[in-house]
Amino acid sequence: MRGALALAALAAGAAPAGAAVRLLEAGLVCPAILDSGETRAAPDTQTGFIDVLREGVAFDLPDRTVPLMPDLGFGVRVALKDGAPAQEVTIVVEHPPTGADGVTREAWTQWLDPGATSLSLFSFDHAYEMVAGTWTFSVEVAGTRMVSVPFAVGAPGAAARVEAACLEGLSA
Repeated sequence: MRGALALAALAAGAAPAGAAVRLLEAGLVCPAILDSGETRAAPDTQTGFIDVLREGVAFDLPDRTVPLMPDLGFGVRVALKDGAPAQEVTIVVEHPPTGADGVTREAWTQWLDPGATSLSLFSFDHAYEMVAGTWTFSVEVAGTRMVSVPFAVGAPGAAARVEAACLEGLSA
């Protein structure tokens, strides 16, 4: 997914009135072609863009332990809390240093509408991205962190669970 950050738009200060984002799920997506072929500018990412995911991408494994496996995706699905107005959020991925510049923080904005969900993933598309350590997905509104989800990337033993889940999906 060229740059590994992906977004499916299906539709610490004080947060603005009505700012309310909730985590729906977090997990891993088996290696596959996830993107729709579309990209969107994201200047605060290592590549300067994100891939737009095809519709209907689901988590294959609800886990936060991620092996270093090419093309494996991991991330979060969020939505607005009931009664919250439509609003722009910032998706932030913080990770150990990657690439020649040692990038540790990547971010892009996303519009959330009431009743819709938003899936944000990172996938290991390039060898320089495959760095073990804590990777954290956060959703911010006006600079205030509303959701934060850590992932243990490169943890021993994670590959067997992911391989079993992904192979099961292939045989279904």
